[in-house]
Amino acid sequence: MMKEKRTIKLFNQSTISPYNQVTSEEKKNKDLPEEFRKYFWDCEFDELSIKKYPEFIAERVLNYGDLNSVKFLLSKVDIELIKMIISTSRNLNNKTRNFWRIMLYE
Repeated sequence: MMKEKRTIKLFNQSTISPYNQVTSEEKKNKDLPEEFRKYFWDCEFDELSIKKYPEFIAERVLNYGDLNSVKFLLSKVDIELIKMIISTSRNLNNKTRNFWRIMLYE
């Protein structure tokens, strides 16, 4: 019995196959560190830009990021934008929102 090759269509009709490997030279995000890939598993990481999607990236990092990723975020995004996200975003969970309010407002 031969195993059937499966392909999956995702994100703008790109084809991903378990038998095809994408090299690091072919796809590489220029704006975000490679360590951020784990926070954006559900979207096309190589197409993300901190200039294009600052709110989306900030919400993910504030919710799931570690200390280094938060430091990176603070170096790239204005603190007033982060405060606005904390007070208006529906994507932050309550514990995260309360934590960042305490950390940034006091």
